[in-house]
Amino acid sequence: MNSILNVENVEFSYDKAPLLEDIDFNVPSGSFVSILGPNGSGKTTLLKNLCGLLSPRKGTISLRNRKIGSFKHKEFAKTVAVVHQSSSMGFSFSVFDTVLMGRFPYVKKLQGETTEDIQAAEEAMKNTGVWHLREKDIREISGGERQRVMIARALTQEPELLILDEPISNLDIKFQINILQVCKKLNKEKGITIVTTLHDINLAGQYSDYILLLNKGKLVSQDEPKNVLTAENIEKVYDIKVELLNRDGHEFPYIVPQTSL
Repeated sequence: MNSILNVENVEFSYDKAPLLEDIDFNVPSGSFVSILGPNGSGKTTLLKNLCGLLSPRKGTISLRNRKIGSFKHKEFAKTVAVVHQSSSMGFSFSVFDTVLMGRFPYVKKLQGETTEDIQAAEEAMKNTGVWHLREKDIREISGGERQRVMIARALTQEPELLILDEPISNLDIKFQINILQVCKKLNKEKGITIVTTLHDINLAGQYSDYILLLNKGKLVSQDEPKNVLTAENIEKVYDIKVELLNRDGHEFPYIVPQTSL
């Protein structure tokens, strides 16, 4: 299977202490990949390296066999879109205008939005279920709605690869599932490759094709969910004993912590 993203022997640090060590993996085109690990394991640092916000001290990260550092900003943004963890808006914009901002890679100097830009924004909003919110102030909608708006904004870039940092954090379970369903739909119907960090192990197992399990800046395991989410791996990484419940008809295990209560 062709890979859209290749990560080879990546190491990263802000000073002498390494935050990422010997990270090596490929992301198949059209796959849904989740990065798991406890707080401080290096998930967000890895994502920032993948999208070019940080540069590895050692190793290479390539997009379609081309080092990401060689891309110009707008060129890169036409292939890769990023939804960051913080999506708060300090200014008053309509939802539609917020989504339209995602067309920045295509805007030429001294030119306003084109019919194509408007159509791209409308399609993205309909695909993420926020078209009905288009006239609302971005600051007045719920957290779950705002997250879908940010995904819509990313989609207007027409990316092949969508990178999301904790897209369901601080959301109620209904909105967590809603966001992941939107991402899975885009993955299956539009062929967009998804790479996301998650905290919920069970949801990651349900929606992902592949899982990368990080701990203390190192890649502990990478494979299909059923091969990564083992009791041994979970205990090693999260320092907690768990039971695995295999649901009929599903390829992923359901993880339940063992307690003495």
